Amino acid sequence: MHVLRFIAAIVAASSLAAQAHIAPHIDAEMKIQMVTSACSAFESFYGVLPPQTNWFAELTASTNALLNQKKIVFLNAKDIKDPWGRDLACRIPGTHNTASADVYSLGRDGRSSSAGNDPDDINNWNSRRPWSQYYSGIHPTFRQVAPVVGVVVLLLMLYGLFRNRMKTEKAPPNAGSAGAPPASGS
Repeated sequence: MHVLRFIAAIVAASSLAAQAHIAPHIDAEMKIQMVTSACSAFESFYGVLPPQTNWFAELTASTNALLNQKKIVFLNAKDIKDPWGRDLACRIPGTHNTASADVYSLGRDGRSSSAGNDPDDINNWNSRRPWSQYYSGIHPTFRQVAPVVGVVVLLLMLYGLFRNRMKTEKAPPNAGSAGAPPASGS
């Protein structure tokens, strides 16, 4: 299930970020979600979160990765940059998300005096999203969101079909029906 969420987050972030008129804080939120999902996927594969000191190398499968022996790319290097060109900050394990990672952007000003809680900082632990009031009221339009929703729905449908096919392939054949001669009425 983590992998499915990870794929959906990648598709959503890539599609939305490609739009020319996307609000920067929405782009940052999507990239934060991608890093969060990559950490969860890493944990699903290896049983531990990536280490704080080497999280970027582990998630991008760089040559410096120590735990990611299978060299699985959970995240592309460009996906850790916020809309202002700075690396996202990541604390593993998180102070707020103690079972996963705290991921945040320093926002437009590039500074944080509160480790991700300044009014312009964008993070993955505050569901009220106070930073959205700090940035302009630009929201993605229907034309920007519709393709993303379509791709996510398509991925979910394909996943459902794949699961059903796997279930039917694993199901044992019906013992009495295959190759049995038709019953006669005499």
